[in-house]
Amino acid sequence: GILLWVSDEIAEAEATLQSAVKLAPTLAEPLVQLALFTAEENGEMDEAKDLTLRALALEPRHARALSLLQRLVEAEERLAAGQVDRPHSGEGPSCEPEDDSCAGW
Repeated sequence: GILLWVSDEIAEAEATLQSAVKLAPTLAEPLVQLALFTAEENGEMDEAKDLTLRALALEPRHARALSLLQRLVEAEERLAAGQVDRPHSGEGPSCEPEDDSCAGW
């Protein structure tokens, strides 16, 4: 899914990431990857947060999930404070998916 995303094949990337979640329902990483995609590409912060929380329910110490949740909460707080903060979109991921600082928002 991530390789498709990087290649700008957005619809296929999303379908592949969703499929990975269904194929490996007990693994946190596919949920984290889908959450990152959902936040960055679709701008659906609430859904991304829900996916991240599902990942943390499976693996409470998952570093990337914890980092992503923190960034999602911070973005939510900035939006609530009236600061416009839009997710990255349209160009694939804003950085390497394995990078813990990965976020375009």
